[in-house]
Amino acid sequence: MKHIVLSFLSLLALTSAQAQDYITDDQVESKIMAQDDELKVFYFTATWCGPCKYMKPFIESTAADENVDATIYRMDIDQNITDNVMEVPGVPSFFFVKNGQVLGQHTGAIPEADFRSMIDKNNELPLSGEYLQYKPVPSQYQLVAGSHKKLTKRNLKKLWHSPKQLMTTAMSIHNNLNDARDLKAALVLANRSNEIAQEGMKMHLIAALESRLGRKKDALETAKNAREQLLQENQSIVEINKLIAQLS
Repeated sequence: MKHIVLSFLSLLALTSAQAQDYITDDQVESKIMAQDDELKVFYFTATWCGPCKYMKPFIESTAADENVDATIYRMDIDQNITDNVMEVPGVPSFFFVKNGQVLGQHTGAIPEADFRSMIDKNNELPLSGEYLQYKPVPSQYQLVAGSHKKLTKRNLKKLWHSPKQLMTTAMSIHNNLNDARDLKAALVLANRSNEIAQEGMKMHLIAALESRLGRKKDALETAKNAREQLLQENQSIVEINKLIAQLS
Protein backbone atom coordinates (compact mmCIF):
# COMPACT_ATOMS: atom_id res chain seq x y z
CA MET A 1 0.00 0.00 0.00
CA LYS A 2 2.87 2.34 0.87
CA HIS A 3 4.43 1.81 -2.58
CA ILE A 4 1.09 2.58 -4.24
CA VAL A 5 0.76 5.82 -2.29
CA LEU A 6 4.33 6.86 -3.12
CA SER A 7 3.79 6.08 -6.80
CA PHE A 8 0.59 8.11 -6.79
CA LEU A 9 2.35 11.05 -5.14
CA SER A 10 5.17 10.81 -7.68
CA LEU A 11 2.62 10.87 -10.49
CA LEU A 12 1.01 13.97 -8.99
CA ALA A 13 4.39 15.68 -8.75
CA LEU A 14 5.20 14.85 -12.37
CA THR A 15 1.81 16.05 -13.58
CA SER A 16 2.22 19.27 -11.62
CA ALA A 17 5.69 19.88 -13.06
CA GLN A 18 4.45 19.33 -16.60
CA ALA A 19 1.51 21.67 -16.07
CA GLN A 20 3.80 24.42 -14.81
CA ASP A 21 6.05 24.46 -17.88
CA TYR A 22 3.55 26.66 -19.74
CA ILE A 23 4.65 30.26 -19.39
CA THR A 24 3.12 33.64 -20.20
CA ASP A 25 4.52 36.85 -21.66
CA ASP A 26 5.27 38.16 -18.18
CA GLN A 27 7.45 35.15 -17.36
CA VAL A 28 9.80 35.25 -20.35
CA GLU A 29 12.23 37.54 -18.55
CA SER A 30 12.60 35.30 -15.50
CA LYS A 31 12.36 31.91 -17.22
CA ILE A 32 13.85 32.19 -20.72
CA MET A 33 16.31 35.05 -20.20
CA ALA A 34 17.77 33.73 -16.93
CA GLN A 35 21.57 34.04 -16.80
CA ASP A 36 22.19 30.57 -15.38
CA ASP A 37 24.15 28.79 -18.16
CA GLU A 38 21.24 26.39 -18.70
CA LEU A 39 19.76 25.68 -22.12
CA LYS A 40 16.10 26.67 -22.44
CA VAL A 41 13.88 25.23 -25.14
CA PHE A 42 11.27 27.90 -25.84
CA TYR A 43 8.45 25.95 -27.48
CA PHE A 44 5.58 27.79 -29.19
CA THR A 45 2.42 25.73 -29.52
CA ALA A 46 -1.38 25.95 -29.75
CA THR A 47 -4.31 23.80 -28.68
CA TRP A 48 -5.47 23.40 -32.30
CA CYS A 49 -2.01 22.45 -33.64
CA GLY A 50 -2.07 18.89 -35.00
CA PRO A 51 1.72 18.35 -35.09
CA CYS A 52 1.92 19.70 -31.53
CA LYS A 53 -0.54 17.04 -30.38
CA TYR A 54 1.55 14.38 -32.11
CA MET A 55 4.70 15.55 -30.31
CA LYS A 56 3.11 16.17 -26.91
CA PRO A 57 3.93 12.75 -25.36
CA PHE A 58 7.65 12.88 -26.10
CA ILE A 59 7.89 16.60 -25.35
CA GLU A 60 6.58 15.86 -21.88
CA SER A 61 8.73 12.75 -21.40
CA THR A 62 11.81 14.70 -22.52
CA ALA A 63 10.95 17.53 -20.14
CA ALA A 64 10.70 15.04 -17.27
CA ASP A 65 13.92 13.20 -18.19
CA GLU A 66 16.62 14.09 -15.65
CA ASN A 67 19.31 13.13 -18.17
CA VAL A 68 18.24 15.89 -20.56
CA ASP A 69 20.37 18.96 -19.92
CA ALA A 70 17.72 21.57 -20.72
CA THR A 71 14.43 23.00 -19.50
CA ILE A 72 11.48 23.08 -21.88
CA TYR A 73 9.04 25.97 -21.59
CA ARG A 74 5.86 25.96 -23.65
CA MET A 75 3.88 29.03 -24.70
CA ASP A 76 0.35 29.04 -26.11
CA ILE A 77 0.38 31.54 -28.98
CA ASP A 78 -3.35 32.20 -28.63
CA GLN A 79 -2.92 33.42 -25.06
CA ASN A 80 0.21 35.56 -25.49
CA ILE A 81 1.86 38.09 -27.82
CA THR A 82 5.52 37.08 -27.56
CA ASP A 83 5.24 35.00 -30.74
CA ASN A 84 4.14 38.12 -32.65
CA VAL A 85 6.95 40.22 -31.21
CA MET A 86 9.48 37.54 -32.17
CA GLU A 87 7.91 36.98 -35.61
CA VAL A 88 7.57 33.25 -34.90
CA PRO A 89 6.83 31.72 -38.33
CA GLY A 90 4.33 29.12 -37.13
CA VAL A 91 3.67 26.27 -34.72
CA PRO A 92 5.30 24.16 -33.60
CA SER A 93 8.41 26.33 -33.26
CA PHE A 94 11.40 25.82 -31.00
CA PHE A 95 13.96 28.42 -29.93
CA PHE A 96 17.07 27.19 -28.15
CA VAL A 97 18.20 29.88 -25.73
CA LYS A 98 21.03 30.08 -23.22
CA ASN A 99 21.76 33.14 -21.08
CA GLY A 100 19.28 35.07 -23.22
CA GLN A 101 21.07 34.29 -26.49
CA VAL A 102 19.38 32.39 -29.32
CA LEU A 103 21.62 29.50 -30.33
CA GLY A 104 19.22 27.95 -32.84
CA GLN A 105 15.61 27.52 -33.86
CA HIS A 106 13.36 25.10 -35.71
CA THR A 107 9.81 25.26 -37.05
CA GLY A 108 7.78 22.16 -37.84
CA ALA A 109 7.12 18.71 -36.43
CA ILE A 110 10.15 16.52 -35.69
CA PRO A 111 10.66 12.97 -34.37
CA GLU A 112 11.71 12.49 -30.75
CA ALA A 113 15.24 11.40 -31.68
CA ASP A 114 15.80 14.55 -33.74
CA PHE A 115 14.37 16.73 -30.98
CA ARG A 116 16.73 15.27 -28.39
CA SER A 117 19.61 15.57 -30.85
CA MET A 118 18.83 19.28 -31.32
CA ILE A 119 19.01 19.79 -27.58
CA ASP A 120 22.40 18.07 -27.40
CA LYS A 121 23.81 19.99 -30.38
CA ASN A 122 22.63 23.39 -29.10
CA ASN A 123 24.06 22.62 -25.68
CA GLU A 124 27.48 22.26 -27.29
CA LEU A 125 27.35 25.57 -29.16
CA PRO A 126 29.31 28.59 -27.88
CA LEU A 127 27.43 31.67 -26.68
CA SER A 128 27.64 33.70 -29.87
CA GLY A 129 23.99 34.21 -30.84
CA GLU A 130 21.85 37.34 -30.77
CA TYR A 131 19.83 38.15 -27.68
CA LEU A 132 16.19 37.14 -27.82
CA GLN A 133 14.04 40.08 -28.92
CA TYR A 134 10.85 39.44 -26.99
CA LYS A 135 9.79 42.79 -25.55
CA PRO A 136 6.97 44.60 -27.40
CA VAL A 137 7.70 48.11 -28.63
CA PRO A 138 5.33 50.61 -26.95
CA SER A 139 3.12 52.57 -29.32
CA GLN A 140 1.84 56.11 -29.72
CA TYR A 141 -0.87 54.86 -32.08
CA GLN A 142 -4.30 53.39 -31.42
CA LEU A 143 -6.05 50.75 -33.47
CA VAL A 144 -8.64 51.97 -35.95
CA ALA A 145 -11.18 49.56 -37.44
CA GLY A 146 -11.94 49.74 -41.16
CA SER A 147 -15.24 49.36 -42.96
CA HIS A 148 -14.26 46.00 -44.46
CA LYS A 149 -15.68 43.09 -42.46
CA LYS A 150 -12.23 41.64 -41.80
CA LEU A 151 -10.72 44.91 -40.57
CA THR A 152 -12.10 44.70 -37.04
CA LYS A 153 -10.12 45.84 -34.02
CA ARG A 154 -10.09 42.25 -32.81
CA ASN A 155 -8.46 41.01 -36.02
CA LEU A 156 -6.04 43.91 -36.31
CA LYS A 157 -4.97 43.60 -32.67
CA LYS A 158 -3.43 40.23 -33.53
CA LEU A 159 -1.00 42.02 -35.87
CA TRP A 160 -0.03 44.81 -33.49
CA HIS A 161 3.41 43.50 -32.55
CA SER A 162 4.41 41.99 -35.90
CA PRO A 163 5.96 44.58 -38.25
CA LYS A 164 5.83 42.20 -41.23
CA GLN A 165 2.15 41.37 -40.81
CA LEU A 166 1.30 45.01 -40.17
CA MET A 167 3.07 46.10 -43.34
CA THR A 168 1.62 43.28 -45.45
CA THR A 169 -1.91 44.11 -44.34
CA ALA A 170 -1.45 47.86 -44.81
CA MET A 171 -0.10 47.32 -48.33
CA SER A 172 -2.96 44.97 -49.20
CA ILE A 173 -5.50 47.58 -48.09
CA HIS A 174 -3.72 50.28 -50.07
CA ASN A 175 -3.72 48.14 -53.22
CA ASN A 176 -7.26 46.79 -53.01
CA LEU A 177 -9.56 49.07 -51.01
CA ASN A 178 -10.75 52.65 -51.40
CA ASP A 179 -13.01 53.39 -48.44
CA ALA A 180 -11.59 56.18 -46.26
CA ARG A 181 -12.10 54.15 -43.08
CA ASP A 182 -10.06 51.30 -44.54
CA LEU A 183 -7.31 53.68 -45.61
CA LYS A 184 -7.20 55.21 -42.12
CA ALA A 185 -6.85 51.73 -40.65
CA ALA A 186 -4.03 50.99 -43.11
CA LEU A 187 -2.28 54.24 -42.17
CA VAL A 188 -2.26 53.26 -38.50
CA LEU A 189 -0.91 49.80 -39.35
CA ALA A 190 1.85 51.22 -41.55
CA ASN A 191 2.82 53.77 -38.90
CA ARG A 192 2.89 51.06 -36.24
CA SER A 193 5.09 48.83 -38.42
CA ASN A 194 7.49 51.72 -39.00
CA GLU A 195 7.43 52.50 -35.29
CA ILE A 196 8.73 49.00 -34.52
CA ALA A 197 11.35 48.95 -37.29
CA GLN A 198 11.86 52.04 -39.44
CA GLU A 199 12.28 51.48 -43.17
CA GLY A 200 12.07 53.73 -46.19
CA MET A 201 9.50 51.61 -48.02
CA LYS A 202 7.19 51.80 -45.01
CA MET A 203 7.49 55.57 -44.95
CA HIS A 204 6.75 55.59 -48.69
CA LEU A 205 3.52 53.69 -48.04
CA ILE A 206 2.61 56.06 -45.20
CA ALA A 207 3.08 59.04 -47.51
CA ALA A 208 0.95 57.39 -50.20
CA LEU A 209 -1.85 56.69 -47.73
CA GLU A 210 -1.71 60.23 -46.36
CA SER A 211 -1.99 61.51 -49.92
CA ARG A 212 -5.03 59.36 -50.63
CA LEU A 213 -6.65 60.66 -47.46
CA GLY A 214 -6.15 64.26 -48.61
CA ARG A 215 -3.35 65.07 -46.17
CA LYS A 216 -1.08 66.54 -48.85
CA LYS A 217 1.15 68.59 -46.54
CA ASP A 218 1.80 65.63 -44.23
CA ALA A 219 2.29 63.35 -47.22
CA LEU A 220 4.94 65.62 -48.76
CA GLU A 221 6.90 65.83 -45.52
CA THR A 222 6.69 62.06 -45.01
CA ALA A 223 7.73 61.43 -48.61
CA LYS A 224 10.81 63.62 -48.23
CA ASN A 225 11.76 61.77 -45.04
CA ALA A 226 11.17 58.48 -46.86
CA ARG A 227 13.58 59.54 -49.60
CA GLU A 228 16.29 60.30 -47.04
CA GLN A 229 15.72 56.94 -45.38
CA LEU A 230 15.84 55.09 -48.70
CA LEU A 231 19.11 56.81 -49.56
CA GLN A 232 20.57 55.67 -46.24
CA GLU A 233 19.44 52.13 -47.05
CA ASN A 234 20.93 52.33 -50.58
CA GLN A 235 17.47 51.70 -52.04
CA SER A 236 15.98 53.11 -55.24
CA ILE A 237 14.34 56.54 -54.91
CA VAL A 238 12.72 56.60 -58.36
CA GLU A 239 9.19 55.91 -57.12
CA ILE A 240 9.38 58.17 -54.07
CA ASN A 241 10.64 61.00 -56.29
CA LYS A 242 7.56 60.54 -58.47
CA LEU A 243 5.33 60.85 -55.42
CA ILE A 244 7.18 63.95 -54.22
CA ALA A 245 6.74 65.52 -57.66
CA GLN A 246 3.01 64.80 -57.57
CA LEU A 247 2.67 66.35 -54.12
CA SER A 248 4.82 69.44 -54.79
